[in-house]
Amino acid sequence: MLYVKPNQRRTSEYSLLQDFMRSNPLSSYISEDEEYSLIEEPDTGLGFTDLVYVVWNKSAIANWNSARESLTVNDIKVLHHLFLCRKYKSISELKIELGFTSKFLSDSLVHLVDAGLILKSRNEKYKCRKKSDIFFVNHIVSIEAKLHDWRRALYQASNNLIFSSESYTLFPESAITTTMKNEYLKSDVGIISYRDSAEIIQKSKRNTIPISLTSWMFNEYVGRMQHASK
Repeated sequence: MLYVKPNQRRTSEYSLLQDFMRSNPLSSYISEDEEYSLIEEPDTGLGFTDLVYVVWNKSAIANWNSARESLTVNDIKVLHHLFLCRKYKSISELKIELGFTSKFLSDSLVHLVDAGLILKSRNEKYKCRKKSDIFFVNHIVSIEAKLHDWRRALYQASNNLIFSSESYTLFPESAITTTMKNEYLKSDVGIISYRDSAEIIQKSKRNTIPISLTSWMFNEYVGRMQHASK
């Protein structure tokens, strides 16, 4: 469901990322009931993000329903739409709002009910379950690493806010200038400096997730990976 590059190019930026990851920079995000996954170069629909930290609730993921593993991207589109609606919807309403056929929606809604993600009423309408019951990811922190090109990094990291709870750019300490910091202050993107350890120079704006289909894709990807590892 979420495509991840199988082989990362061994560039200088890749080396910077590897050093950064070994420093365990996001330990402050992790509570006792949480775990995290590191995903290198996932395809987010806007390009390949260098690194994504996904912090998830251990007790919530323990209730993973294996029927979720057969869901398609379009099934998740229906789920996200129902999540945003926050009320019961009929197939005819969803057909108008999403543009899918009645046949597809009928099948998709059955799959989502079987997966324990939505509720079905007596009058054949559907509603998303509570977020806490089905979305177990607490943070999605995206990181774009660059050695010098901070303008390009800012553009890429800004795009990552479409699905992330926080978005950062990562630079060697020597690459961070006053001009760069002043420009980033005008944005919602954060800056991380790395030398021998990581330091957050500017905090990212924090979003409430899920905010897009891609947020759900990370949720489902981690769930499938964790279930497969058992």
